[in-house]
Amino acid sequence: MGSPGDQCGDAVSVNDAPSPSSKPLWLVLAPAIFLILWSGGFSVAKLGIRHAEPLTFLALRYAIVLIILIPFAVALRPRWPRRPSEWLHIAMVGFLIQAVYFGLCYLAFHAGTSAGTVAIIVCLQPILVGLIAPYFARERVSALRWFGLILGLAGAATVILARSSIEAESIFGVLCSIGGLLGITAGTLWEKRFGGNHHPIVSNMIQYAVGLAGTLPLTLATETLSVDWASPEFLGALA
Repeated sequence: MGSPGDQCGDAVSVNDAPSPSSKPLWLVLAPAIFLILWSGGFSVAKLGIRHAEPLTFLALRYAIVLIILIPFAVALRPRWPRRPSEWLHIAMVGFLIQAVYFGLCYLAFHAGTSAGTVAIIVCLQPILVGLIAPYFARERVSALRWFGLILGLAGAATVILARSSIEAESIFGVLCSIGGLLGITAGTLWEKRFGGNHHPIVSNMIQYAVGLAGTLPLTLATETLSVDWASPEFLGALA
């Protein structure tokens, strides 16, 4: 799915982490899988909303992901959270990222906001995380990390400005983009402070289920559920 990871990365903790050899394989591979899945999200969103309303498209994607993940959960039988607090923290991250962040970004695209403008706004996320993390997540970001974050943001902005047509945008679209930025920032900080090393299938199933539950009522209340199923472009975007 689309995210600030489309153009820029997440703030990185400076805490010492276990060596790769001490981690399970799924945990070692998780960052690469994450980047692959998120790499084309903005482009996919722009294609998809040509043939379906934004929240309808988003809800369909969440439902499809859940259907795909269920057989893997049955086959692998990963450990599920045992404490209510674990469920709550995973669900909160899912709501902030899947419902708030993605929902508002899709609404921004639907309002006519360019992918470049949305990307420029949400690429501020690592900076916000770096500013707030010492107070909320009890993490410190070194001067070298700050330099890397600022350099990365400048590079992303240069590429986006060079390749995108950033024109006058609707106030609604820009506000949605800012709301999406706040959602992904809050979700990242919540995960940094309260998240655990849960199996990715477990985390994704809970978070996508929360995303679906968070977007579906608004979808039913505000959209017509009209979908151009005959479009190969739309079917490709769903995939």
